[in-house]
Order: sequence, then C-alpha cells, then structure tokens
Amino acid sequence: MTYNARTAFGDFDQALALEPGRYERARRRHRQITAALKNAALIESSCLQGSFARKTRIAPLDDVGMVMVFHRRFARLVKRPGGAADAMAMLCDAVTEAFPGSRFGDEDRTSRALQVTFADLDVTFGLTPALADPRCTDLLTANWERDSWERSTVRTLNRVIGRHDHATDGRFVHQVRMLKALRNGHPALRETRGLLWEALAYEAVSGPRQHDDAIATALAHAAQAVTGPVLDPTGSADLTADWTDEQRRARADVLAALAEQAAEARHRERSGDHAGAIRVWHGVFGAPFPATPEDRRSEAAGGTGHRTARRRSAPSPRVRSFGPFAARPVTWSVFAGAARTLPPAR
Repeated sequence: MTYNARTAFGDFDQALALEPGRYERARRRHRQITAALKNAALIESSCLQGSFARKTRIAPLDDVGMVMVFHRRFARLVKRPGGAADAMAMLCDAVTEAFPGSRFGDEDRTSRALQVTFADLDVTFGLTPALADPRCTDLLTANWERDSWERSTVRTLNRVIGRHDHATDGRFVHQVRMLKALRNGHPALRETRGLLWEALAYEAVSGPRQHDDAIATALAHAAQAVTGPVLDPTGSADLTADWTDEQRRARADVLAALAEQAAEARHRERSGDHAGAIRVWHGVFGAPFPATPEDRRSEAAGGTGHRTARRRSAPSPRVRSFGPFAARPVTWSVFAGAARTLPPAR
C-alpha cells in the first residue's frame, strides 16, 4: 500500500490526539467537581471552556478550564464590593471540603480562574466563578483583580464550534489541532492564541474536507485574513487586537509562504509524487508530521534513528501553596439558604 499524504495526515492526527486514559480521568473529575458543588448548593451548573471543551486541544493535556455557574441566590455578588473575590473564596472553600489535599495556585493564577491541583490527578483545573445573565445566554464571570463581573460568550462559542464540527462530519476539530501544532515550528506564529486558529479555520473550512485540502485552504485564507481584524467565531472580539504592525506583517508573510508550500504539496500529490508531497508537508509542520518511509529507512541506516513525533511527557504535579483566597474570611450565612453539606468525592 502506498504511503501517501492522506495516510501521513492520519498518522499526524493520531500523534496530536490526547491520551485516552488521561482524557477520561479529566472528564471524570469535571463531573465530580460539578456534582460536589451542586450538592453544596453553590452552583447550578458548570461548563467546560477552552480547547478541551471544544475538542481542539492537542497533547499533552495538563490543564482544563471550567466555568462554575453560581446559584441565582448569589446574584447580589455582582453589585457587592469585593463580590468577585468573595466568589473565588467561596469556590476555594467548597473545593477544599470536597477534595481534601487539593492545592490552589499562586504563580500561575489568572485573573478569572482559580487554579486547582488535586492530589490524585496530574491535570490542573482552572475554575472560573460565573453568574447567569437573565437577559441572554451569556455569563458574567468574576474578575477578582478588577473587582468586576465581565461578559463571557463561552457557552455560545462551545455551541458554535460544536455545530461547525458536526457540519464537517467531525473533521473540523482535527484540522484545527493540526493548525495549532504548526505554530511551534515557526517563531513568528508561536505566541498566537489557539482560538485564532479556530477562527481562521472556521471562516475558511465548511463541509467535509480532506485534511490536506482543509489545511491548504485555511492557510491561504489566513495569509490574507491576518492583515486585518480576525473575530472569534461568535463575532464578539478581535483576536489580533493586541498585535503590533510589525507582528501583523511578519505573521502574514509566514502564512503566505506556508500557503504556497501547502499548494505545492497538493500539486505533487495530485501528480503522483507522494513522497515529494509528504516532504513538503513535513516542511510546513515540522517534526510532528511523519517523514516518508524512505527517509525513515535512510535515517535508520545512518544510525541516527528516526525522529518520530513523540508526545511530551505528562507534567509532574506541582505542590503549590494555598493562595490568598483560602484565608479570606467569607461567611456563607450572608446568603440565605446556602447549605454547606458536601459529600466526599468519588
């Protein structure tokens, strides 16, 4: 059987996939956190956020984002001075009771998420307090640094990406992972946000497309799109708003060159030069993309061995000190009817 670009893309896709056991453990902990905080009468619901939620995360999995939608009885936190920090403290308190041995991060804490490391899991969870906006489907998320509650379209974004992926027969999220992996081999693109690549692919790729076709189309679109604003898939924010003119030019130039390479790879594949196409794609993506069988044999014969796409080892769990929220004096009694019974996590 001929090893062609389509086969190579299949191997590439597998190399980027999350380790199944690690993925299932993270999903299980998500359910456990939600159940425990619901039973504590702190939250009404939760939702995953970020690339893990949208299934565009590439290996290794070391962090998971969750939005914790507080019970409506806590709506007064929005107008209460210090309410955002109080919400974080309440969240910290509830998690501590439900999951003994959990630790809360300081050095990598973001302004919206409480970073939690569990004693029995090597994945960090970022928990963001939120309240439902009764006027729409958006959420108001706590920003403790600014003592404010800010609008979030996380649920809309998850839904939009999910529908788009369904329209492509489930191929879209795989193609986004490939585009995200491309960043590491190109310094000008390395610091770009993951959501940017989802937005570029969302605009460029519609319907079921083979991976090589979708990637080539997305790169050609991206080279032009990044010369101006690029809105997230909900249309609510420009993902390039903080770029300098120099960064914009440099990134557009790199993307234009990559689009030319992708077009060349597809031309070679159509003309029957499968090895040539794979080599060009390898130049686009770098080491994660498979080499040709001939190149692998040549490297092995030379005693160097083939540099296969290897996943980075899972990060070791870090022992973190409790953050300031653990010691913040917040009494739940000010919120009528807030039960405090927490079942042990299972």
